[in-house]
Amino acid sequence: MTLNQIVSNIRDTYVGISSDDSNLSERQITMWVSYYRARLIKEYYEKRQYIDSKLVVQDLGCIPLDCVDKNDCCKLNLPIHVKRSRTQIPHFLDLPHGAGVTFIGLIDKITPISIYDISNIYWSKFERYSKNNRKAYILNGYIYIDAPQGDIINFINAQGIFSSPEKVAEFSECDGKPCFDASESEYPIPDFLIQIMTEMILKTEMQISFNRLNINDNTNDAKENPNTLAGAKE
Repeated sequence: MTLNQIVSNIRDTYVGISSDDSNLSERQITMWVSYYRARLIKEYYEKRQYIDSKLVVQDLGCIPLDCVDKNDCCKLNLPIHVKRSRTQIPHFLDLPHGAGVTFIGLIDKITPISIYDISNIYWSKFERYSKNNRKAYILNGYIYIDAPQGDIINFINAQGIFSSPEKVAEFSECDGKPCFDASESEYPIPDFLIQIMTEMILKTEMQISFNRLNINDNTNDAKENPNTLAGAKE
């Protein structure tokens, strides 16, 4: 199911019950969808320590890098020059053990770059076996790449579970194809969570009780798609 379909279903359900859409914008619904998706995925992961990456991970495609002088990050003990993503990246979902970041590496999407917490990047240069390897870390919304002198790397790829999936649309593959399309891309959430997410938005944000929602569903079965709330749980 696409983002546009989810937003449309929520809007249609609300209008069908309240007959009032004067203060309901698609932008607002999209914000609610992003918020409750992130909340549900985080709760699910924290409980089970696992979630199928194929259903929630997004790809930022081809990310260009620029050289950054050490003085741009004067509070950190960095190499004289490091590489940094040209633009800020969407915020990764904050999951235990950094599980929200699933890959940072070359644009072949199979060669990883070791990911470090910013608090450990200084000490990495003293590591016996990996001190000369490429290292990646995130600071102020940018991805930084610390590579050995003479190492040429101008583009990277990043993948993960993002707090706001729609922001991935600002990135593109190397052929220029957008990484996310609200009308075509599958929204990164398991199907069984869509119904829960929809009910939470209708009840909490739109203040529609489950009793009213169930009455509406029962009296309009012949008119409405039975999958309005994205089907039964798996």
